[in-house]
Amino acid sequence: MTDDFRDGSTSITLIETFMIVTVADELTKESILAICDQVATQAFHKASRGVVLDFSKVSLLDPLAYESFTGLSRSLQLLGVAVAWVGLRPSVICALVDLGVDLQTDRIIAAIGLEQGLEALRNRTATTGPAI
Repeated sequence: MTDDFRDGSTSITLIETFMIVTVADELTKESILAICDQVATQAFHKASRGVVLDFSKVSLLDPLAYESFTGLSRSLQLLGVAVAWVGLRPSVICALVDLGVDLQTDRIIAAIGLEQGLEALRNRTATTGPAI
C-alpha cells in the first residue's frame, strides 16, 4: 500500500509492519506538519512496529524541519514504534552537526540506506517486542 501526499513527491509505503516515508525535497511548514500528522496517525491505526524516514531526496534540513521530524520520532517512540532516519546526505549531516544534533542521544536509528534502516528496525523490534 502506498499513500501519496498532494505534492506527489512524499509517499508512505507499508512493508510488513513497517512504514517507509519518503520525504520530499521541497519542504514547507504546511507539508512538514501534514507529513508528521499523517505518519503518526497511520502508525497508530496500523499498529506499525517501525517507521523509516527516508531523507534521500532532501538536500537541506532546516531547524524547523529537524525539530518537527525529531518531535514526530519521539511521539512514535512513545507509541512503542521504533524510528530510523535513512538517506541523510553529507550536506544534511553537516547541517545537523552545526545544529548540535547527536542522533545517538536522541534514540533515533540512523542508517545509510533503506535496507540497513529496515534491518536495524527489525533488530530493535525483535529485542523489544511489538508495539502496544
